[in-house]
Amino acid sequence: MIHLWTFMACLGVWQWPHALLIAAAYPGSPLGKGMPIREMNCLIMIWTLLFSQTVLLFIIQQGISHASLAIPVFLTFILLPVFMAGVLFMPRKRSQSETDFRNACITGFKLTNLAILTLFAAIFTDRLTLSFF
Repeated sequence: MIHLWTFMACLGVWQWPHALLIAAAYPGSPLGKGMPIREMNCLIMIWTLLFSQTVLLFIIQQGISHASLAIPVFLTFILLPVFMAGVLFMPRKRSQSETDFRNACITGFKLTNLAILTLFAAIFTDRLTLSFF
């Protein structure tokens, strides 16, 4: 039962960086209106770190029982905040346009979606292998 609660926490926390990256990519949206870029990036990083921590808690509580699946997912969520920080806080020249920042936010958006897809695939594969063996 505790696996269900931590999995639901993963989904709940995942929605924040997911939505904030959309808001950062499109500053005219109601969520991102009037928020400075640096503040938005810090919020995205905080929620990405929380997302990674909840997934790691899920793995530690043996939500994924096979080590051959748990270790790659564990490494994925250790590295997710590192990649996200590289995307969001990479040095930008003043000559770079807003489209470069938008592209960075869209890349971060793809990273968060790929991370949750990795988690779903690992859970599905883990449950599938449990039913066959």
